[in-house]
Amino acid sequence: VQEANAELYRKQNAGEVVLLKEEKTAEAQKMNADAALFARNYVVMRDYLMINNGVYQEIAKTNAGDVAGLKPNIIVWTNGEDTFEGSGDGSISAIKEICGVYRMLPPLLKTVQEQ
Repeated sequence: VQEANAELYRKQNAGEVVLLKEEKTAEAQKMNADAALFARNYVVMRDYLMINNGVYQEIAKTNAGDVAGLKPNIIVWTNGEDTFEGSGDGSISAIKEICGVYRMLPPLLKTVQEQ
């Protein structure tokens, strides 16, 4: 019985050694295939490493924390095109443009001061 148990134990160990060797060979082949893929395409390698290391998740958390307390002030400006109803004369058009610039300055300066 002891001889049979010893023989069984030797065979199990030999089988485990073969299995471990095959697993390591398969891992090495996978690593070689990955290296060949990444050597041809840097972008794929960079993205793979960033995804596996959680870089994108950390960037998202940081950005979310950075903008969490902001209270943006959104202002809609008009250029006042309907101020001068004219005959389409060039001088009227130029005046309209100048008026639009001057009309835009106060809200622009207010926004800059607030920001």
